[in-house]
Amino acid sequence: MMSADIDLELILKISPGYIYWKDLNSVYLGCNQNCAALAGLSTPAEIVGKTDHDFFWGINEAEKFIADDQQVIKTKKTLVSEYKLVIKDKKEAMSIVVKTEKSPLLNNKGKIIGVLVIGTDITSEKDSEILKNQNLAQQSTIKAHEYFKKCLDEIQQVIQSYKINILNSRLGVKIDTNNIEHNIIISKRECEILYYLALNKSPKEIASIFAVLDGKSVAASTIQSIIDKQLYIKFDVFNISQLIEKANVLRLIPFLPDN
Repeated sequence: MMSADIDLELILKISPGYIYWKDLNSVYLGCNQNCAALAGLSTPAEIVGKTDHDFFWGINEAEKFIADDQQVIKTKKTLVSEYKLVIKDKKEAMSIVVKTEKSPLLNNKGKIIGVLVIGTDITSEKDSEILKNQNLAQQSTIKAHEYFKKCLDEIQQVIQSYKINILNSRLGVKIDTNNIEHNIIISKRECEILYYLALNKSPKEIASIFAVLDGKSVAASTIQSIIDKQLYIKFDVFNISQLIEKANVLRLIPFLPDN
């Protein structure tokens, strides 16, 4: 059995959250200190006689407060709602999200005389939820980009294979198109020779160019040997025109456009 010495005002004062009650017309009858502070009031007594239109959380939210009050009064059922309120401090304004549980307020005869509301600040929970959703959205975007890139790579491989098949048919050379792109590995010197061959330089001219670049004599026979014994074998071709065309298709000649 509840003791007659219980101080209701003390209970309201120490209770967490926001507690308030209104009459049938959504006029405030009282509140706890937390609710008063939320409304910008010094004491709970100052809220008596006011409506939600007297506070600074906006017309839309005020109308929603009142509409929810009236739904509880009409249905005589508890209603759980969420409100986004703008709280004005001395220097700045901030937004908070409050979750409320509105219940019918009854007199000692069981007649409804208003609503009793208990509210809780759930701003941090909402921020965490938003952050979680943002992270999920970011992860989904990353996965979508990875999938899109994979699709583009696969398409490129198909196009490349198609181009190689056309080239093989034109040159009359039979090549394993599934492995050629991965099997052909050329050195820096071989890459340079391919480049100058593509510019119609002869082995002798290439040797002269390398002699200037390297600062030492380079024999034309050395260049010819690299072409015959390394490049022809790697690309499985038999002459320079085939070598240049295939190397260009495989994008192994620097600075030359892909045909």
